[in-house]
Amino acid sequence: VLAVSDSQVDRRSAPRFSMRLPVRVRFSNARPHEETASTRDISNRGVYLYMDVNPGEAKAIELILTLPPHHLLAPPIEVRYQGEVIRVELLSDHYFGVAARTTFNEFLP
Repeated sequence: VLAVSDSQVDRRSAPRFSMRLPVRVRFSNARPHEETASTRDISNRGVYLYMDVNPGEAKAIELILTLPPHHLLAPPIEVRYQGEVIRVELLSDHYFGVAARTTFNEFLP
């Protein structure tokens, strides 16, 4: 019988999908920022981002995610998410992993 420690238990409340998509990230710590990033994975309740900038103490975050078109003649679809930063990880020099919980989304025209 193998025991599973708390660190090995997946506590996600929704399945995540691995997708590398471009995203614009807006947050404010000392001043407002808009940065480009990319997703590592996404679910209906959260997202994990790769960023060149540390959002620092920012809690609120806004994401504009660009979904690829379903076929060649369709335009890309943009979705705006609002949420909160849950965790920031230093992945390497000047490269950060950011986990965020999303609380609201809407499709943009």
